[in-house]
Amino acid sequence: MSKLFLTVLSMSLSASWLILAVLALRLILSKAPKWASLLLWGMVAARLLFPFFVQSPFSLLPSSVRNGEFVSQWTGSYAGDVQIYHDNLDAFDDAAASGAQVVTTPEGGRYAVTGGSGRGAPPTVADRVVPVLSAVWAAGMVFFALHALLSWRRLRKKLSFAVLLSENVFQSEAVGSPFVLGIFRPRIYVPFCMEEEQLAFVIAHERSHLAHGDHLWKLLGFVVLTIHWFNPLVWLAYLLLCRDIELACDQRVIQGLDDAQRAGYLQALVACSVGKPRLSACPLAFGEAGVKERVRSVLRYKKPSLWGVAAAVLACILAALCFLTDPLQTEAPPSPFGADYRASAAIYSSAGSPSDAMAQELPHCRLSQERHLLILRDTASGNWLDAGALEEVALTKNNFDAYFYADDGFEDSSAAALRRRNARAWRVLLSPEAYQSDFYYLLQQQDGSLYLALGLYDVAEADDPDSDDSVIREVFLLKVLPAQAVLTWFDYLDGQELPWDGRREINLDAFPGATFRWSPEKVEAVTDTGILPLCTGMPIWNVFFADLTGDGLPELCSTLSISSGVANTCVMVYDYANGASYALQSRMQYDYSLSVQDDRLVVTKRRSADGQVVQTAYLAYVQNTVSLIPTDPAGASPEPLQSQPS
Repeated sequence: MSKLFLTVLSMSLSASWLILAVLALRLILSKAPKWASLLLWGMVAARLLFPFFVQSPFSLLPSSVRNGEFVSQWTGSYAGDVQIYHDNLDAFDDAAASGAQVVTTPEGGRYAVTGGSGRGAPPTVADRVVPVLSAVWAAGMVFFALHALLSWRRLRKKLSFAVLLSENVFQSEAVGSPFVLGIFRPRIYVPFCMEEEQLAFVIAHERSHLAHGDHLWKLLGFVVLTIHWFNPLVWLAYLLLCRDIELACDQRVIQGLDDAQRAGYLQALVACSVGKPRLSACPLAFGEAGVKERVRSVLRYKKPSLWGVAAAVLACILAALCFLTDPLQTEAPPSPFGADYRASAAIYSSAGSPSDAMAQELPHCRLSQERHLLILRDTASGNWLDAGALEEVALTKNNFDAYFYADDGFEDSSAAALRRRNARAWRVLLSPEAYQSDFYYLLQQQDGSLYLALGLYDVAEADDPDSDDSVIREVFLLKVLPAQAVLTWFDYLDGQELPWDGRREINLDAFPGATFRWSPEKVEAVTDTGILPLCTGMPIWNVFFADLTGDGLPELCSTLSISSGVANTCVMVYDYANGASYALQSRMQYDYSLSVQDDRLVVTKRRSADGQVVQTAYLAYVQNTVSLIPTDPAGASPEPLQSQPS
């Protein structure tokens, strides 16, 4: 029941915006045909009955209302007494262990929120208030439904002795004013002793109601009111709907009458007027409320002009576009975790923080599935820095914009623009117990782009809103390292026998007009203009094609042996598209060999002396050279790696 009530509440809030718009449009379109007002009230009914609508960029409804954020924030707020324990208190651990809600502040602090007893999760509106409101709402619906049913049965009993006048028109002594009653076989009831001319106008009016299904629209309006009885705007909408139904019916009847007939119609309307409006689902009374307004409407009625009709149609279309559609819900960008990234362009650099130097400190980073930020500052050593677990934060002016010295350090952007475009943000402090700490912001923009901000955080003044000692020094655009679609040409390191007098050839769609040829001692490219040597060795054990540089064209990656007194194996990469080659080798110290694991090229590094594996790492292209990215940061080798153009 609580879930249903919250859904109805969200629908009622959304419809309230449309009701306010319809109230304004009724004033603007006061001289327009009244059927336009009925169309607008029909839109209100749709908003109040259906929870889902198509999305459009024209919707004026607040996103927080339509996506349920407004209601969820209300239901998630605390109700009753609560106790708060900050993480510097001994009671914090006991409270957290008892099931208390642990909150992390944007500044990195934590506190536990419990109930008044100091144990367990704190009570919320959803726990205490919503069940009570749901019960009251359900009781209200039952009351209004029973009231309508009893009123209908009481009226039917009074009309049991009504006399047929003609077709579906009945006369009864219990009738004080003409009205329509019934759903599937509605009848028109009129009092005895009505003048013949007035009776003709009354019957014409009520039959116009039936022809246009007004009795059903009023019933639908009452059903909607029964569901949303707690919303005062819905009450106002229902009363105005009943009035607009009568005004529209009056216009339909009098548009074919002359002045004398209109005068007679007005006399009938005044003679049959009802003292006050009826709160009922069924009767449509001829003289129902708003008689003065209806009299003025009849006296002022003029056949609407073409422009008036066009304006009414346009208003209905605009209202439907703006309030009968939901705001566009942008899809959340995919999770950035579980991937490797390289620092690309620096979009911000504060004074005294040269971006080139910082880029050299941050050539590569990894976002683990456990949301740890791992930074490989030096590819030559293979040492990773585990900056710690990233905690999600909400960016504000105080905890983001204020950390920048000035916007003039940005390129085609600003701190405020970066914050407004941001979808999600995470932060990690390297040493939160220190007086000052290096910190990193991971910023995921709404378009999915990813930025890493580096700065210095003033831990000592974390609770001081006026502190200006925290500063962001650099902001880098992160680019994911391209996934390697590895094509294995051949691999004689996997146990196959190498044909010492053999030859292999392959053609790639990426390089039309070139044939790559292998023999045990060399690989070359054969074209119409000649033969180009790519790499030499004895032998060349394997060759793979993979796009390491991210330019969309594969590089030739191979394991080969070289000998100059002592044999060593090394890894060679030839960038055929750009005519550059790179070698990964350590003569007489280490041997390197290539293999494929999980669709990525992996380098195995062994000591030349005893063949023991020193390191297993991914082959990557970082900072314009071939590098090794350790597969396991915890097991990264501190020994230097060699990678240089050859």
